[in-house]
Amino acid sequence: FAKKAVERAPGDALALLCLSALYGQAGKIDEVVKLLAPNEGMMVRDVRLAHNYFEALFQSRDIAKITALGWVKRRTLDEALAETVEWYRANRWWWEPLKLRSSEVRSSKGGR
Repeated sequence: FAKKAVERAPGDALALLCLSALYGQAGKIDEVVKLLAPNEGMMVRDVRLAHNYFEALFQSRDIAKITALGWVKRRTLDEALAETVEWYRANRWWWEPLKLRSSEVRSSKGGR
């Protein structure tokens, strides 16, 4: 349905968003880039399209295109990992219930 919606209305942001998400879930990263590249102008108004596009570009490792669009590296990998660890330490409320639920599911299925 999403593909037909894009064919009927190529500039429809919602149709583009749905189809790009479906392509992404299927691992068709090149299709996401091909679909969204002609719509870069729309991304100023619709951050969801920009997110799908940048994610596909990152996964395809098209750093030249990403930097041409204005992305700049703000931290090293070590800095980013340290920030991530700190976030998880400071936000136990977010992940502890998930961990507990996961453990309960495994126990009910006879796992560890």
